Amino acid sequence: MDASPGAFEMSAVVLRPSSDADLGAVSCVYAWNAEHGTGTFEIDTPDATGRRALGFTPVGPMRAAGWKFDRWLDVVVMQKSLGFGASLPAT
Repeated sequence: MDASPGAFEMSAVVLRPSSDADLGAVSCVYAWNAEHGTGTFEIDTPDATGRRALGFTPVGPMRAAGWKFDRWLDVVVMQKSLGFGASLPAT
């Protein structure tokens, strides 16, 4: 173990399915990231090209939709029809 100040020993990471007992910890992780991050919780985040390949189409940008970290952030809105979506006439 490193004896320098602030050093610590880390135990092995164990991956397992979550359970109801994990809800509090998961909520804390989500809350911290919502407050400090600007990203997503997806593991492999596709860019706009990747989202188009998944069937999403851009609806439009929302410029300066939120203020965080001393700057304005844009949001890109994309949509995907589920099932037949808009291909059927309204009844």
